[in-house]
Amino acid sequence: MDRVFAFLIAAVASLSASAATVYQYVGPNYTSASSPYTTAQRVTGQFTTASPLAPNLPQASVLAQVTSYSFSDGVNSYASSDPNARVIEFKVATDAAGAISGWTVELDVWESGTSPHTAGDLVSSMNVIGSGDLVLDSANCSTVGTSLEGIGDSCTSTTGGSVASNLSSPGTWTIAATPVAPAAAAVPALSEWTTLALALLLAFAAAAGLRRGRVTAIERGVR
Repeated sequence: MDRVFAFLIAAVASLSASAATVYQYVGPNYTSASSPYTTAQRVTGQFTTASPLAPNLPQASVLAQVTSYSFSDGVNSYASSDPNARVIEFKVATDAAGAISGWTVELDVWESGTSPHTAGDLVSSMNVIGSGDLVLDSANCSTVGTSLEGIGDSCTSTTGGSVASNLSSPGTWTIAATPVAPAAAAVPALSEWTTLALALLLAFAAAAGLRRGRVTAIERGVR
């Protein structure tokens, strides 16, 4: 029984240590915008990792650790659940506390055509960098290839389109323990698994106490 207790305690500790972490972004309002964008809009969004990013991380791709992402530029949405979305670049750096201190995140979403896409299809793009943001709506894709993150069927160069930007004011990142608005899932969220493990631990403890009490009572009866 003691081994069972030790296993459950270790399981709970492991679940807590690997809790999903959400990094939320709020960009500055655009200072320059062409329709359909306005200067009242900005980039907002978040991405989730299965566990916190390591502290003192030099700026490098973290795409392998990203389990989901969802951003909006005020006109277009960029989400990992969208089959038309493409990750062009996803690099961040962290400080000693594990907070994001540097970043280059570029996401695209195809607005026309079907996969495999060809030059001339329309694409929208979101560029979030350490010095500000730049977004592009319904541009003509002039070259289709592989992104910097190795994602195929990506637009690697564009012409035209509507542009909005603020390249003089960086946005801000904050850390949340759990997703802000997680999609419905068939399995419990991580916090629920932790609660379940704790409940099982308590149940085993109660059962063990009851069993010991019965053994003691039997031994007394025998005496």
